[in-house]
Amino acid sequence: MKKLLKWSGIVIVGLLVVIGIALAIINPNQFKPQIEQYVLQKTGRELNITGAIHWQLYPSLGLALNHVNIMNPKGYPHIPTATLGQLGVSVQLLPLLYGDVKIGQINLDQVTLHIIQRAKGQNNLTDLLHPAKSNGVKSVKPSTSDDAKQTTSTHSALSIQGVLLRNLKVVVDNQVTGQQQKASLDELSLSQFSLGKKSQLSVKGQLALNNLDAQLDGHGTLWVATDFHQIKLSGLTLKVLAKGASLPNGQITGALTTDLDIDLNPLAIQANSLTLDLDKIHGTGALSANLAHKPDIHIKLAFEEVDLNPYLGSATPATVSAKSTHQSPQSASTQLSAQEPDLGALQSFNVKLNLAIKKLIYQKAQLGPVELVASLQNGVVQIDPASVQLYDGSATLSAQLDSRSKPARYSGQLQISKVSARPLLRDFVNFDRLAGQMNAAVKFSGNGLSPLRLQRDSQATGDAHFSNGSYYGVNVALLLRNAVNRFKGKAQESDQRKTDFTALDMTFSKAKWQLNNQKLHMSSPLLRINGQGLYQLDNHQLNYDLNVSVVGSLRGQGGESIKELKDVTIPLKVTGRVPDELHYKVQLDDVLKAKVKRELDKQKSKLKDKLRQELQDKLKLHW
Repeated sequence: MKKLLKWSGIVIVGLLVVIGIALAIINPNQFKPQIEQYVLQKTGRELNITGAIHWQLYPSLGLALNHVNIMNPKGYPHIPTATLGQLGVSVQLLPLLYGDVKIGQINLDQVTLHIIQRAKGQNNLTDLLHPAKSNGVKSVKPSTSDDAKQTTSTHSALSIQGVLLRNLKVVVDNQVTGQQQKASLDELSLSQFSLGKKSQLSVKGQLALNNLDAQLDGHGTLWVATDFHQIKLSGLTLKVLAKGASLPNGQITGALTTDLDIDLNPLAIQANSLTLDLDKIHGTGALSANLAHKPDIHIKLAFEEVDLNPYLGSATPATVSAKSTHQSPQSASTQLSAQEPDLGALQSFNVKLNLAIKKLIYQKAQLGPVELVASLQNGVVQIDPASVQLYDGSATLSAQLDSRSKPARYSGQLQISKVSARPLLRDFVNFDRLAGQMNAAVKFSGNGLSPLRLQRDSQATGDAHFSNGSYYGVNVALLLRNAVNRFKGKAQESDQRKTDFTALDMTFSKAKWQLNNQKLHMSSPLLRINGQGLYQLDNHQLNYDLNVSVVGSLRGQGGESIKELKDVTIPLKVTGRVPDELHYKVQLDDVLKAKVKRELDKQKSKLKDKLRQELQDKLKLHW
């Protein structure tokens, strides 16, 4: 046994010495033409090795290539499809002594991949993934059964100790949409790998995609079919910390877990059992994408609770402040940003989205369930429909956004049904004065999504109906009684500042900075109020001209009946800043004076008639 070990050691050392001498004598750079010619014959691709080739002796025998370019196929620009700054490939020494070829570590550094996407799913990688569909390369002759078995066997025998990819850059030029996307990755590593068997994959480092930077940390189990047409990633977990100006608050943390199936013929992705975490938001769902042509993505997600407040930034809600000073349209326009969001990326892919949220938190509002069906097709976003349960009622939204126009154009319809108005208005616009059950229908449209254009250039028309409610802040009946008391010289009354109604109807339109309430009608057993008014969005000024009619006793509004106002129409002027600087002026003096004059005229007429009759009676007696 000792002799056997001794001679085995001598043989191994001898072979190593022979290999070392051979490597010292042989210059690998002399094989450049043969390597380039071999690649050309097998793929139809031109290979240029502009850098030096070096032997790699430890820990494995191999070659290190520098500055390698794989050129585009015929029919594409004569530029590299891929550029490799450094490529190192090794073969394990001990298995080689026994005739078993096992590839060691493959190291790739400074890799640039330039993909050119054309119509019908064709790109400059098609000939490598699917030789039969290649451009300018002869189709491969179909294999016989024995050939297929041999090929499968060869592929199955492929074993790689590991792959380390560093400094990867990917550029995708989509000639269909005219869009270009760029991405970069610091590092990707793969453990022991064999076709048809599972291996461990990990991704770490930085990912740069356009104006978005992300730190990645991911791992999973990789399986690649022996014919290279299918890839599976099981138990894929990816953690992301993304930063960018386009993100809410400048950054977001996320984690994704799924099982991923990738089909390379044609290129398609299926993500099953998907879980998604964005900060404190947790959701589940599925995703599928067909990437053969323009990316076509289908997403289905369900969330338990989504709190939007952390992503609203420091901006205050679109509320009305009583403390604010007056702003002219010019000052308002200078305070609002006119910067339009960049929606160019929306034209580079298509999406169908089904979204369900049990609870949605926005500012003070808590809504839900929310259901949304939306699609993105050739740069046009369509929401049809979106529905939400809120404040004892519901709302539905249908809308369209066309990102192809500059600026973006939008339109839509909103239906509100049986919603409790006071908490809705309080939570969304900080307006706490109008109560009742609300039904409304609004049509809207506009050009531009900047804060300035949304407020200034949006247009809307609609109508609203409120039933069995109250308007807080003024008691119209009390105003009328006090106006009469002043006229009579009596003391003023005090009461709860609230006007009850059985129905309130209004029609309105919005253009530029102005909301025009063309028709307002409020009715109750006591009062009828009709009129119209304007609301300025830029400075929150209100100007209404109303007419109030007393049709019943005013006792129900906290006071005695006023007979003088029965069947009289009284002008009511409402002006000021919404919501807490409003002024109500009852223009009653002229009305009461006119009524007194009418009463006097009536009494005079009666007196004249009486005197005339008495005179006629006296004349009759005289004759």
